[in-house]
Amino acid sequence: MMKRKTYKTASGTVLHRDGSHVQVETGNTEKLNPDFKTSGEKPKVWMVLCPDCGGVMAEGEDYRVLLGQTHTCDGPHDEDLTFIVSSKDIMLKREIVHNKLVRDNIPEIIRGNGAECVTHIAKNDEYEKLLYDKLREEANELIQSPCAEEIADVLEVIESIARLKGISIDEIKAIKTKKKAQNGSFNKRIVLESTTPDR
Repeated sequence: MMKRKTYKTASGTVLHRDGSHVQVETGNTEKLNPDFKTSGEKPKVWMVLCPDCGGVMAEGEDYRVLLGQTHTCDGPHDEDLTFIVSSKDIMLKREIVHNKLVRDNIPEIIRGNGAECVTHIAKNDEYEKLLYDKLREEANELIQSPCAEEIADVLEVIESIARLKGISIDEIKAIKTKKKAQNGSFNKRIVLESTTPDR
């Protein structure tokens, strides 16, 4: 069973994911997203983005049609995500800047969901920096939701760092085995509280 995950969207909406069900914690649904305009030119297109993958789940010229509707994302998830939209979940269709490393198939998936995206291929220095950023991101997600899926994400990034540095997985396993034989593992749950220097 997938453990519960909590997401907070840019608009402040909190979403609790438990398997394929997403509970929306909207608070005051009358408080509109800053993109909503009370005067001036009427926006042309509004859209609903998936809080998990960023794919476009729905869009339309009249945001009132999108309110209170149930939308499902069939993007790169273990299971389809479904949630009910409030006013804070709707955004004016515009460019959203990410500047982060994504898995190889994500651009194709985004375009397949009807959205557009701009990408570039990172050179070595940028790639290394973005890998460490991604490692921090995935490690934080693992801490928040310790499960097999998050561990797999961390390992994927670590393997990518190893390939960039020319380190083989066999070499890593050999060093891991050697260090475990010399210093042990963490199975005994020993906590080092303090030490006293030699006299």
